[in-house]
Amino acid sequence: MINDIILYHSEHWDKSCNCAFCINRRNIVNSLEKLGYSVNIQSFKCDWKHFYPAKIHFDYALHYQNKIFGSIMFEADKVPFKLREFVDTYFDYVICPSKFLRQMWIDSKVSSKYLILSHLGLNEEIFNIGKSKERLYPGIFKFLSVGAWQHKEWYDRKGFELLIRIFRELFEDNKKVMLIIKTDKYADDGLASGNIKIMKDNLSPVELADLYRNCAKEGAYVSLHKGEGFSRTLLEAFYCGCRIGATGWSGPLDFLNNENVILFNFKLQDCNLYPESFYDNGILPKWASPDEYEIKRWMMNIIKDKKLIQNRKDGYGWDNIVSNLMSDIKERL
Repeated sequence: MINDIILYHSEHWDKSCNCAFCINRRNIVNSLEKLGYSVNIQSFKCDWKHFYPAKIHFDYALHYQNKIFGSIMFEADKVPFKLREFVDTYFDYVICPSKFLRQMWIDSKVSSKYLILSHLGLNEEIFNIGKSKERLYPGIFKFLSVGAWQHKEWYDRKGFELLIRIFRELFEDNKKVMLIIKTDKYADDGLASGNIKIMKDNLSPVELADLYRNCAKEGAYVSLHKGEGFSRTLLEAFYCGCRIGATGWSGPLDFLNNENVILFNFKLQDCNLYPESFYDNGILPKWASPDEYEIKRWMMNIIKDKKLIQNRKDGYGWDNIVSNLMSDIKERL
């Protein structure tokens, strides 16, 4: 049927799960169904071991009109050759959630005619400037950072350990300032102490939006990432009115700039997520190391800044994102 679509996932799919991948897929399906498509959700079948590390970075794929349009997330500026081989083998077109990822594929020798720029989205009815249901730690300035905890082999990609170290240097004995890291079960409980809180709760999108809004009113959002394919959490914080300090590199630059947030300068360094043997000519890709002096200066200054902001980026609602994606897909058929 002309309106039949298969949405592929790698392995994990749960309608009630609040992980980033399930949230993305759930919203994509909802928006497709609003457009009148019939969506069948299936696990993507392939020899993942042969194509390692494709399974780790596979986001989703749409099978429509005998073509496969697939999305891969990556956080450095060049992909391992097995990941490129995976794309060449299984995808007819590659969906790029950011301009950064689009350029990454071009630099990895994938022709631009097979690339479709389509961002991730959010639920604008949930993530907005609305009122918080309750005040969280009133009277205390709250630095917030949200994301999955990275295992040791991923070298603190989200920057949580760097953030904790800097926060302790600046505010360890300050009872009027706290750091909240909303993450998952893999976080080290030993890093939480005093005015540092590690949240492992499985928050719903509504609860997460409330957390952002609390920190928008009395706090700020900080992301010391080394690389992001897109960063939906930064977009959510932005929509909820948070003042933001973030590494000025990679995917988030599609919606963040020097006029609406503070972007920290950085130095590019070798990204050692995978060994040199995973890359053509043994040359490692690059990702960013944010400037610690700029981070400290911003954190010291932002706690004195009391003005509220009204952040907004039109066009990032899921319905709009998916509608535009399907229009682009139909143009390729």
